[in-house]
Amino acid sequence: MLKDLGLTEVEITGLPESDISRRVYQDQAGNVVEITMVVSDLKSSLHPPTDCLPAQGWIIDKMKVENIDIGGEVVLVNIIVTHIPTKDKGIQSELIWYWYPIYKNNMNKHYKAVLYNSAYRVMYGKKYKWAMVRLSTHIDKSVDDSMNTMTEFFKDMYPIIEHMKDTEQ
Repeated sequence: MLKDLGLTEVEITGLPESDISRRVYQDQAGNVVEITMVVSDLKSSLHPPTDCLPAQGWIIDKMKVENIDIGGEVVLVNIIVTHIPTKDKGIQSELIWYWYPIYKNNMNKHYKAVLYNSAYRVMYGKKYKWAMVRLSTHIDKSVDDSMNTMTEFFKDMYPIIEHMKDTEQ
């Protein structure tokens, strides 16, 4: 099942102009994964979630970088475990994965994407759009269960997400 979430008013007015797509997917077991894809000509329009999560009240509990094997290709992703206290729902916890796809490569750090783009611009006269993919799911049972949900989703969706790496202008 797919639901297009669109953007919030804060995102529309507060972020630089970009192509942003946000959708929610749900499998037959009821597991939900939200995917956000941002593509832009401006390198300043992309930033790691670690920049904006604390500003929105989220507390980062754990961060790590992990290789995710999707059967033939290994993708290096940033993984964040975070939570936010709310009045009506108590503490909400989320698992977030993110990375920067740039022409035929996946970068786990923003500065690597900047350096890659700069090098290709100088050496080959090529310019690539800036892109970031962010996957998230609520942690309902355990972090391990949520990791399994994300891994299965990632294996199913990566062939579609992979096309974002073709960001040459």
